[in-house]
Amino acid sequence: MAVSAQASSSMEQTLFKKNLQELAQRLGTSFPVFQTRNEGFAHAPQFRSTVIIDGATFCSSHTFPHRKAAEQDVSKIALEGLYQKLYNEALLLISEVGGIERLY
Repeated sequence: MAVSAQASSSMEQTLFKKNLQELAQRLGTSFPVFQTRNEGFAHAPQFRSTVIIDGATFCSSHTFPHRKAAEQDVSKIALEGLYQKLYNEALLLISEVGGIERLY
């Protein structure tokens, strides 16, 4: 049974928050803390989320009609930021030991 492109995309989007929580656990950092606020009206909500993890704060640039979508969006932003930070730290470590050639 094939999974539709829309269902597949929806499944991928629901993993950002889970992946962020798992990354925090693997890194031994604090658990992500989400703050979500409604910037719309009761009859037409527009949610924006912020997440604090490992001393860094990430905020979604868009609003969403559902709280879950706002949390997934900010989780994706946080994952991208943390992966970039890890990448930069790895490059710094490599440069400190004299380049990749010295690691072999």
